[in-house]
This record gives sequence, C-alpha cells and structure tokens, in this order.
Amino acid sequence: MASSLPCGCGGVPFVSIIFRHFTNVGFGFSKTFGFLVISYISFLRVTFKIVPFKEGFLYTLLLAYLLINLAIFIKNKKEITGLLQKNLGFIIFRRSYSLPDFSVLLTYPSLLP
Repeated sequence: MASSLPCGCGGVPFVSIIFRHFTNVGFGFSKTFGFLVISYISFLRVTFKIVPFKEGFLYTLLLAYLLINLAIFIKNKKEITGLLQKNLGFIIFRRSYSLPDFSVLLTYPSLLP
C-alpha cells in the first residue's frame, strides 16, 4: 500500500515517453507498469538466488525505479510537462471516477454498528 503512490506518480516520466501518443499519456498505466517492473526484477533475482527475498530489497528496487524516472524526467522535462499540461483536463476527468469509490471506502466503516 505504501508503495502504490510512488509507483504510480513516480513512474509517469517513463510511461509518458512510451505512451506519448495516448490521450492520457499512459497515466493510467504508470502504477501497473511500476509494479510490473519491480516485481519482475524481484522475481528474476530471487529465482536465480542472487539475493534473498526481503522487504529491504523491494524498497531498494522501488528507490532505483524512482531514481531512473527522476533522471528521465530531468532529461525530458519540457516534453513531459508539455504532454501532461496538454492532457491535464482529460487525466483529471478520468481520475475523478475513482473519487466516489474512495469516499465510499472512507465512510463505509462509519456506517457499521
């Protein structure tokens, strides 16, 4: 749960370069792509017994993923910000569908007796 936000928001630079022709610049794929990259690298390293499977290793992979995306963002800052600004209205509109679901999750425990 704690890595969901960094994977989603932190992965936008890499995904926006790959999916630049999509209307939402691949914003919807950023979290899925981040989890896929981290889990695949973790799977390969554990399968070939390079490193043991521990929580610290996953946080190290997350940090490396975020640093790679930061480097991509610094290198392509104008292009990425331009793509996001151009499609910001669409991205916000599409993300607003999840807000009612989130509010139900917040209020549901208070409805229990």
